[in-house]
Amino acid sequence: MLVNALIHRDYFVSASIRIMIFSDRIELISPGHLPDVLDTEKIRFGLSNRRNPTLTSHAVHILPYRGLGTGIPRAIDAWPMITLEDDRQSNQFKVVIQRNVEKGPLSGPSRDQVGTKSGLSRDQVGLESVAQEQHPKTHLFLQHEQITLLCRMTGDHATPELMTFVGRSNRSKFREQVLAPLLALGVVEMTIPDKANSSKQRYRLTPAGQALRAERCASGDRAL
Repeated sequence: MLVNALIHRDYFVSASIRIMIFSDRIELISPGHLPDVLDTEKIRFGLSNRRNPTLTSHAVHILPYRGLGTGIPRAIDAWPMITLEDDRQSNQFKVVIQRNVEKGPLSGPSRDQVGTKSGLSRDQVGLESVAQEQHPKTHLFLQHEQITLLCRMTGDHATPELMTFVGRSNRSKFREQVLAPLLALGVVEMTIPDKANSSKQRYRLTPAGQALRAERCASGDRAL
């Protein structure tokens, strides 16, 4: 993501690339919004526009660069808990990389995180324990929509069906904000993991997801 920022940032904007590391996320902000008709959904699937063609042509020799349009898809494939924000009003592009954070059973979001735009919101449900043998002490921060989704998943589901479970209509935002974090945390899995964009792709609960579903949905949290 840093290489992507160095190559594609707007060098006519007098600002630096910023990397901010928090306990629950990493934020990388580069000057300049996405050029022309590009949007976050297009670049997630490899579409790109050479803002700095001279730098791009030399990047393969001076940076760990593998080709135009490949960086973001590879990063998301390696770590799905990545949110892309094209802020045209502020003329900047932000990447938010969520981190897995283990906390004790009585801990929660810090005071400066609650209610902030980038931190954990008041709607987020804290400290959901996953009963799995390999990680018995893992605690997850799950949003209400994610809990609702887990409670309603009973088999193999296509993306449109999952979206109806939580009342979402924007496919890309649903994948970024609801589904991708569940995949990264290992509570939901793809039925065709080697073909993420297959038209026959379905999603189901992992054993850890089933344990979490049994824990949360049996205690009155089942979405109706």
